[in-house]
Amino acid sequence: MDQYLARVPDNLYKEGRAHDGPLADRLLRLRNMTPEATQLISVLIRVQRAGSVLEIGTSNGYSAI
Repeated sequence: MDQYLARVPDNLYKEGRAHDGPLADRLLRLRNMTPEATQLISVLIRVQRAGSVLEIGTSNGYSAI
């Protein structure tokens, strides 16, 4: 994977944290998964040898990446 693409998930997570920081109302926050949760999802997808994956989410697509 190229260097730029490898940094995309980290950058999205950091941007999400910066966005959410000042917001007291949780409904206004992005609903990003933690890096650890996304790693678990990645492992589960690989173990299943999934040919395709559908994520239905409400945020910015961080966990799908």
